[in-house]
Amino acid sequence: MDEELLKTRLERYLNGLGTAEEKAQLDAFFDAYMEKAQQSEWKNGDPDHFGKALLADIKQGIREEAREGKARRLRITQPWMRIAATVSIIFILGLGVYWWSSDMLNANTSHMVTRTTAFGQRSSVALSDGTTVYLNAGSELKYPAHFEGTIRQVSLVGEAFFEVQKNPGKPFVVQTGKVATTVLGTSFNINAYPGQDEIKVTVATGKVKVAKVDPVTSQANEEEVFLAPSQQATFQRNTGNLLSETVALKDHLGWREGVIRFDDIRLGEAVKILERWFDVSITLQEEATSGCYISNTFENESLVNILESIKFIKGGIDYEFMQDDKILITGSCRH
Repeated sequence: MDEELLKTRLERYLNGLGTAEEKAQLDAFFDAYMEKAQQSEWKNGDPDHFGKALLADIKQGIREEAREGKARRLRITQPWMRIAATVSIIFILGLGVYWWSSDMLNANTSHMVTRTTAFGQRSSVALSDGTTVYLNAGSELKYPAHFEGTIRQVSLVGEAFFEVQKNPGKPFVVQTGKVATTVLGTSFNINAYPGQDEIKVTVATGKVKVAKVDPVTSQANEEEVFLAPSQQATFQRNTGNLLSETVALKDHLGWREGVIRFDDIRLGEAVKILERWFDVSITLQEEATSGCYISNTFENESLVNILESIKFIKGGIDYEFMQDDKILITGSCRH
């Protein structure tokens, strides 16, 4: 559907039928497309120079029409030129521009895109500025189809790892409730699932500023911390405190490699992680949650193996599959 929409709008423009809005959308697309192509260096070699030149000519024609304020039919009178224009359209589609979506064609500068990952799933998102975001299970990212203005702002619910394309003139800001994370170009992880007591920002490379903000106005207050690689900021939702410390990156970034880490957390919290990770529903009998904490690391383990390990380590705990995706945990912790 996306490819057909792109092809239709290009053909309408080549035939002099495109509206002013469609021309503006195509102009934005060519900007984003050529920028992405240059960043990746086309990966598998340089594209056909004639195709690139033709695309540039079409884009220039769009801009000239906008400046003149009137419709001007693109002059492609020679049959070979019209064939070449059609080939250029096929050329774009044939490259498999995986980062392209109808959101770009249908968007104006204020249009927001929402990407979600269900429980049991993880995915990656390529933003228009070249930034890549890796979403953990049960997460949601909202971002503009094309960044405008002086900052690149997105919002996150859940957990994600960001590889931000450097742009000193346009900071990248991630808002997660009462916390705003600001960078120029770096990589970092944010863990901000609803229901958790804390929001954690962990830096892998570069420098990051983490500040407390008003979740309604997005205005920062005076409390902020600056992080270097292997440092982590923790915002405590209950107290409003913002703290920082040095951590082991592998303990907080391992989810991308299939690692689940329980760092002395309540059994109830561990269960929520397992529900997101494996897309199951786990019910705890009340006595199983009292004073029961879990510390363990699992690497690419099955749900059954994890439950068996918890059962062995904590003693008194048992579990039962009520259905394929419903589990009951009974008993109480003895260790």
